[in-house]
Amino acid sequence: MATLCSVELEGRERFYLEEADGFDLGDVLLSSDDRSRGIDLKSLQKAVPNSRLLGGGEDLFLREIYLDHHEVTPNSIFAAVRGDRRDGHNYIDEAISRGATAILLSDERKLSVPQLVVPESHVRREVARAASLIYGEPSKELRVIGVTGTNGKTTVVHLLSQALEHLGERCGELGTLWGRLTTPEAPQLQRRLREFISEGKRFGAIEVSSIALDRHRTDFVRFEIAIFTNLSQDHLDVHGSMENYYQAKLKLFLDPTSVKEAVIYSSDPYGQRVIREANVPLRPVGMQDVEGYRLSGEGTEFTYRGRKFHSPLVGVHNLANLLVVVATLEGLGFGLDEIAESLEDAGEPKGRLEFIDEGQPFDVVIDYAHTPAAMKAVLEALSLRLEVGGRLITVFGCGGDRDRYKRPEMGRVASTLSAHVVITNDNPRSEDPSEIAAEVRSGVVPGAEVETVLDRREAIARAIRLARPGDVVLIAGKGHERRQIIKDEEIAFDDTEVARTIVLSHLRESR
Repeated sequence: MATLCSVELEGRERFYLEEADGFDLGDVLLSSDDRSRGIDLKSLQKAVPNSRLLGGGEDLFLREIYLDHHEVTPNSIFAAVRGDRRDGHNYIDEAISRGATAILLSDERKLSVPQLVVPESHVRREVARAASLIYGEPSKELRVIGVTGTNGKTTVVHLLSQALEHLGERCGELGTLWGRLTTPEAPQLQRRLREFISEGKRFGAIEVSSIALDRHRTDFVRFEIAIFTNLSQDHLDVHGSMENYYQAKLKLFLDPTSVKEAVIYSSDPYGQRVIREANVPLRPVGMQDVEGYRLSGEGTEFTYRGRKFHSPLVGVHNLANLLVVVATLEGLGFGLDEIAESLEDAGEPKGRLEFIDEGQPFDVVIDYAHTPAAMKAVLEALSLRLEVGGRLITVFGCGGDRDRYKRPEMGRVASTLSAHVVITNDNPRSEDPSEIAAEVRSGVVPGAEVETVLDRREAIARAIRLARPGDVVLIAGKGHERRQIIKDEEIAFDDTEVARTIVLSHLRESR
């Protein structure tokens, strides 16, 4: 008779079946990280409403779930979902050939493996449910903080992670900097939350996009705190209107069984609306809670509830980010003195007001700003660094196959707040770059100094060559990204490295 036993192996607790003749390393079954992972197919079917299990396999034990057939591993279930461009049902055979032992789908098929059939209208929600169950409902063990809003999500997640680490807590981060999607599909999201636990982390801070909320990616995630930063024009190509965009964001704040408490930035007009329409306990915070503040090119000082805070972050938009972080940490049970100390050295994430300093007599800054509101906030922040007679020179473009309605407004904001603007490429995808640039130029204010240089490398070089001592050059739109998408081709391109190379070359030439 076999007995389930454990042993420490390679620094981790491992479990094995011990037979009468003793322990064999080949008998190792699973690590302690996996004890909460997996579910048998029959139990999964019982948990999924209005589902049908066809083809037997009730006792199959599933340890993974995948939406991408390329990622499928043995003992996994493949979820065939219809997307905007591809239908997962077309990849079932390949998923089976890669080791999928079951399929979750909405269209019943003749298959060689069991199939869990769910209604088409519920398929994405049921994928999220299945992912949560297969990975052992990780958000019941992990204290998850979700951040939604048009701008500020990445910075808030990064600040929270840094502050929690300073406070002695390990925190996992998930969002724009960590993958192709701002919020991963439900299987990847639940898997990553389980991995945070395996890595010894008690907290997870994640960005929650409007598209993720619309597509049920965060369903069955239990949030200790959900945060709303702000709302301004973006993603209208997906949502169609600002009202639809807002309603997508609001979904995060409607279910009190999924959100323990919500921190809402109340100085944003849409934040006021969330406060009125949310159905979860609220912790509003805004400029009304600030007893005084000072913004400079070197950072931000403010007083909140009698406690002074100092941060190296620049700009009023970062004051808003800091306020929601402070309120969130309060909600987690930390005191103001320790919160203030934890934020003193907490900096921006990569690609957010990232300075390139090679000793040049002017600032070169990389930022992800790709919405009108973000562009305005960043330019206003950088104006604080201008010396007498200094100028703002801005390089930016607008993405192709994305919200084209914001392009003229981007042109208006940049040309209003900059002394000189260079319009260029920013992932034109399938669109004609010159047509995108023309749409941006249509919003430029009369009399503004604006030129178009479609080659992004040349545009950056042009801006740096124009810079004089005391100027600030902003290279906006791509931030942390390391590729340029032109038609179906992805070309390596990193604004930070390109700008650094050009600055060094410029310094050598000017000696």
